[in-house]
Amino acid sequence: MKYKVIYKSIDDGKVLIRTFKGTITVDDIISSWKHILEQILILEKHKGVITDYRESDELSTIKFEDTKDIKKYIEENFEVFKNLKLAVVIDSPKIVVPILFMDDFPQLNMEIFSTMRAAKHWIK
Repeated sequence: MKYKVIYKSIDDGKVLIRTFKGTITVDDIISSWKHILEQILILEKHKGVITDYRESDELSTIKFEDTKDIKKYIEENFEVFKNLKLAVVIDSPKIVVPILFMDDFPQLNMEIFSTMRAAKHWIK
């Protein structure tokens, strides 16, 4: 299965959830962010974005050095990201790359969670 992304707004449109399903790559993650910005899925009222990778495959094959393109994209669009909380919901073996990414990009307000409930609670 290739991949698909499902977008959903919750909490009166203050939180955007994007759920990845299938096999994803760094380019797919960047494409999703581009889609969000092009379609104006993030508005001023948004407090955060929850990215759910629990139904994705192959995320564990993404290497830390591959994330430089994600970092570059976020830096180029930092005005959009600077006031958002970015929550990542992920299963255990896939967690290494997001942790390294967070450490390498401390100016992002980003946290990692194992449950959607915890991620929602943190953003509120």
